[in-house]
Amino acid sequence: MGQQGDGCVAREGRVWWGKSSGGGCAAQIRRRFANITPSRNARASEISGSVIPEYGLHQAAMKPEQDLGKPPDPPLRASVEIPSVLILNRLIRPSPKQQRRLGMKRRNRAGLDRGRRLRVSFIGLGGDGDGDGGELGFMACVGEEELSWEDLFFNKAAMLAAAQEEEEAEKEKAREAEEKARKAAENRRRRLAHQQVMASILEHDPKTKRKVYTRYSFNDFSVFDINAESPIPPMRYTKRCVDRLKLQDTANILTVKIVSSDKGFPIDVYGTIIARDSIDHKCMYLFNRTGDNCQPIKSRDENLILTGPGRGLVLLDFIYLEIDLKIKVGEEPLSEQISKGLLMIDGRVLPRDEKVAVAHQTLESWFSVVDVRYATLLNAIEGTFEIKLLEGSFCGKIVAGIEGIEPRIVIYNSEEDGVVSCEDRAVITLRRRVMTLRLNGMLTFGFAVPGGAAAATREWEVEFTPRHRGEEKREISCGTAKLQVKIWWQLTVGVKNMGSNTGGVSDPHAFNLYCAAEKH
Repeated sequence: MGQQGDGCVAREGRVWWGKSSGGGCAAQIRRRFANITPSRNARASEISGSVIPEYGLHQAAMKPEQDLGKPPDPPLRASVEIPSVLILNRLIRPSPKQQRRLGMKRRNRAGLDRGRRLRVSFIGLGGDGDGDGGELGFMACVGEEELSWEDLFFNKAAMLAAAQEEEEAEKEKAREAEEKARKAAENRRRRLAHQQVMASILEHDPKTKRKVYTRYSFNDFSVFDINAESPIPPMRYTKRCVDRLKLQDTANILTVKIVSSDKGFPIDVYGTIIARDSIDHKCMYLFNRTGDNCQPIKSRDENLILTGPGRGLVLLDFIYLEIDLKIKVGEEPLSEQISKGLLMIDGRVLPRDEKVAVAHQTLESWFSVVDVRYATLLNAIEGTFEIKLLEGSFCGKIVAGIEGIEPRIVIYNSEEDGVVSCEDRAVITLRRRVMTLRLNGMLTFGFAVPGGAAAATREWEVEFTPRHRGEEKREISCGTAKLQVKIWWQLTVGVKNMGSNTGGVSDPHAFNLYCAAEKH
């Protein structure tokens, strides 16, 4: 064996061994090698030679080609542990002081572009198996190989993992960019759709000489269809009690009339009057006529014939009335706008001391003034009624009246709606079949049959007291006709929307209640 000395250098493929003095020499050498900060292109053996002899290492008779993972040949009379291997994958270049001490010439100290891999392997020789050399000592082998820059830092598993991670990062980045582009395109589409609707309902009013919104404009029209009709029907909870339903404030539209016309009278009117309430803000037609089905208006005292709404109007915040009326000009298929605009009934300022209140609003627009008369009711019940002809024929007028509200509403007039007979036990087609009223109020149906003279007109009445739910019917004889009046009572839906974006449905929970209840 060679002797220890200051000039002793560990050559490539050589094995060093040393006696453990106080234990932990192998660990000390591992720490010493780990603390080396070598620079580019110094030989690993030169650095090793300056380190290993400090711990009393000696060359051992082991062939360079032997695998360090196998016991030495010849076998030592001691247990051989699995080698612990330290690999320094670093750019190896000593400091100038180290270069001078190691005898490196100046011309070799710079401009080198190769890297080296330093491999130090340890075999602990001892019976205690603690890996620090034990009582017999340890063996260390230093190996080195010249690598390119790429090989110096190349770790296949790490590189594959890094490549996969980079690929996933690129995919995630692409997905985020795609999602961002999709959202931007969707926002652009929605913004344009909303702006188109808003632009279509903003019109110049020649009467007021300013631009006004002629329709409901308080929604996101990229998801809300401004022309969609309300899908919520009447008679939803007549036989069941649904939690969270309670008495709601409501409104009844009593009359609509053109009280002033720049075109004079008579006029043939057609168009639409739409109501939107607090449940879903969707269309409920009160008046809906086409150009070939005009209503002739002979004077300012004549009312438009209303045929809606199809259910009770709930007044939690606002009820919106969209008026769009035209008149037919001459015999030609020409029309002219006579009224167009928006009215709002504000339910937030209803007087709480008046359980039933009658009010009116006027719309001055285009070439007319339209007056709308309505009644607001606090804590009301919805009633849906049907009148069936059991015997004979009926020629006359039927009105529905709410206690405390005048005038009564004409729901049938044989002069305008036609005479009905009992051939098929016919249900009379009423102009309106839904009204709201208070629980302590009274719903009265009046039947008038004209005689030979005005003074000979005969009248009959039938009254109903509201209930929370259920149905009831009465029969009444009016001259030669026998009629059956049937009515269904229910609570009105009106759970206040909490502000979520529901595509224009202000009361999604109420509509879900309706859908769930219908399944049972």
